[in-house]
Amino acid sequence: MTSQGLFVSSNNIIKGIDNFIDIETSNNNGKIEYKCSGGDPQCQFNFANNPGRGWYEFEVEQIVKEGEIKSAKLYIDSGTGYNEKEVVVLSSNNAGRVNALIYISRKIRHIRFDPSESSFAVIEVSDFLLRKLSAFQLFRKIYNTLAQSRGEISLARCFLKSAYIVMMNDNEKIKNIIAAQITISDPFFYQNWIAKYDSFGEEAISQLKRLQAEFEYRPLISVLLPTYNTPISWLKECINSVIDQVYDNWELCIADDNSTSEEVKRAIKAFSDSDKRIKYIFRG
Repeated sequence: MTSQGLFVSSNNIIKGIDNFIDIETSNNNGKIEYKCSGGDPQCQFNFANNPGRGWYEFEVEQIVKEGEIKSAKLYIDSGTGYNEKEVVVLSSNNAGRVNALIYISRKIRHIRFDPSESSFAVIEVSDFLLRKLSAFQLFRKIYNTLAQSRGEISLARCFLKSAYIVMMNDNEKIKNIIAAQITISDPFFYQNWIAKYDSFGEEAISQLKRLQAEFEYRPLISVLLPTYNTPISWLKECINSVIDQVYDNWELCIADDNSTSEEVKRAIKAFSDSDKRIKYIFRG
């Protein structure tokens, strides 16, 4: 497959793809379909010129037609072969563009693309793009990332921070900013997984409570919780996470290791007074 059609870019250095493993390819009206199966689906990019040092943008336009993408990655071979130290985790989407910023510290030999890790998927791909970024393009990427997750920080401060990072060539800082953004957008990030698979409405919770009450075997589950001057907000959140369980035959055993905070002790006592399944001991 050669790069064509989708991205109008004269500096796309990907010129072809080969070395397919656990991937079957087929042409569907000019678009390539990748059928990923087996334990480690992968393929390798061919370049017009081997990429040199600098920041690069990788982009792929894709549609997942069957299955689901899991932990798409790029492996970079800078002379010692592919390894887990030189890997870029991609933001995984079932449809649309997948982007990643890659820092290459020295001339590399190959880049391997793993579209999905140990997960069956049929993916329709229009094209791939790998291009080197100018200083201004890199600044714009960083600024957009900071602006999207700025919280109470002003746009002016995001602008100045982005300019400073690029001017100082702080590659580690850039990597951390980009990695955080990928983690948040990745559907296999834990909080996103909870929202998709482990969130229930009131009706579903009521049904689950009725079902568990009818279990023939209802073992007592003991949860052990050590505490010592735990911040109150975290302590309450932790205890409430046990109280909120659908299965109700449990006991929470709290061992406080002589906290000096009276607020912690009062909170533990209050929880125990309100729910006799919560037991505690204050150690000397």
